[in-house]
Amino acid sequence: GYMAPEVIDGNRGSIASDLFSFGVLAFWLLTGQLPFSGETPQGLIRSMMEGKRHKLSAFAPHLHPRLLQIIEMCLAQNPEDRPST
Repeated sequence: GYMAPEVIDGNRGSIASDLFSFGVLAFWLLTGQLPFSGETPQGLIRSMMEGKRHKLSAFAPHLHPRLLQIIEMCLAQNPEDRPST
C-alpha cells in the first residue's frame, strides 16, 4: 500500500516514488487509514494504479491547508506532479 504506481508498474524507484511513499505514510499517521482501499490486494493495487484515493481533507479537516496540499501533492498519480524535493 506504500509503493508508488510507477514502481508497481515495473519502473525504477526515484525521489518522486519516495515522496509518494512519504505521502502514504503521512496520510496513515494523520488518519489511521491508508489513502487507497480495496477489498483484496489486487483491488488495492488497482485503486493505486487508477489514482482512486480518499481525500485527506475528508478525514483530517483540522489540518493546516498547506500541510494538506503538500501531502496531496506527494500522492499525485503522475510523478512529475509531485514535489521535486
